[in-house]
Amino acid sequence: MYHHFEPQYSSQVEQKVDQVLAVARAIQRKVDSMAVDLTALTARVARVTEVVESAVVLLRALAQLIRDAQADPIKVAELAASLDASAQALADAVAENTPAA
Repeated sequence: MYHHFEPQYSSQVEQKVDQVLAVARAIQRKVDSMAVDLTALTARVARVTEVVESAVVLLRALAQLIRDAQADPIKVAELAASLDASAQALADAVAENTPAA
């Protein structure tokens, strides 16, 4: 489709087209930025999910070990120490994956 504009309006039309193109480019940059942000967020969510799943498995295994060792106070103390170490490792992982405010 061809549009003819009178010469006196030609520069105004060109300015408006340039403004529209500038806005379109700005929108495209924001969309590109959002795509990068979404990719990073997806990776972070996957990592946090892995940590949570590992913690659940560990806690269930430790709970069963404690139930199995009820009659042996030394073994229970060792399991408690292991649980303390695991809790610290989990706390460290959470802190490491928590963005600063």
